[in-house]
Amino acid sequence: MKKKIGFGIILLLVGIQLIRTNDAVTAYEASEDFIVQSGAPEDIQNILKTSCYDCHSNFTNIPWYGEIAPVSWYINDHINEGREELNFSVWGTYPLKKKKHKLEECWEEIEKGKMPLEDYLNMHTEAKLSEEDQNKLIEWLKSINLDPPAEKELRLDDGKKWVINPETTSGIENMLALTTIDSSSTTLEVYAEIGKNLNLEMKKIFSECTMKGEAHNQLHLYLIPLVKQFRVLEEAEKIEIAAEQNNKIIAHLNTYNVFFISE
Repeated sequence: MKKKIGFGIILLLVGIQLIRTNDAVTAYEASEDFIVQSGAPEDIQNILKTSCYDCHSNFTNIPWYGEIAPVSWYINDHINEGREELNFSVWGTYPLKKKKHKLEECWEEIEKGKMPLEDYLNMHTEAKLSEEDQNKLIEWLKSINLDPPAEKELRLDDGKKWVINPETTSGIENMLALTTIDSSSTTLEVYAEIGKNLNLEMKKIFSECTMKGEAHNQLHLYLIPLVKQFRVLEEAEKIEIAAEQNNKIIAHLNTYNVFFISE
């Protein structure tokens, strides 16, 4: 009898492995991500990715035991619940009112020590915020101003170019190199690949950005339109549209030296 029960338990455990949960990693538009949109500095990016993004983004690192049912069911429910409450990967799709509310919730929950959750920290000790990181993250979250800037057009710094970190200038040069092609023999697939690679260069620029103050604001005014243009290029369904978009991107990139100079 005991053998039958034991065999039944084994069959049950094997059987429930066939019931798959949703994949932890799901597709998302990089330009809509919170880190990209906020221009978070590298130290803040590291904190967010280590302590927040596992439950509140479309990219989650699942431990090996998290692939085994019924543990996988619990983890999947936890991930879905976290994403429903706040998903940093789709931050750009949130209306302004919701963004402001979620920002306030973020720093309040961190300040009260409610985030990251205690049961999550029991399995992910590396996600625990030190007092220094906690204060740094709260201060940065509070500093974010989501109100649309009064000025939406690029301008010079009292007639002079804005001084920019050399990594950004290098990234712009790489983008120009990617878009400089022979359009007469280019296919839609090539344009799509260019759009994809341009987006990777943009992500690198954002991750390496060390700018602050008005120079940083002006740089963002310059870069954000490119993010949308890259998406149009990558998703174009007609060769004429792709070619036209590529030319628009080149024209925009060529205005970089009008407003910015490397430090």
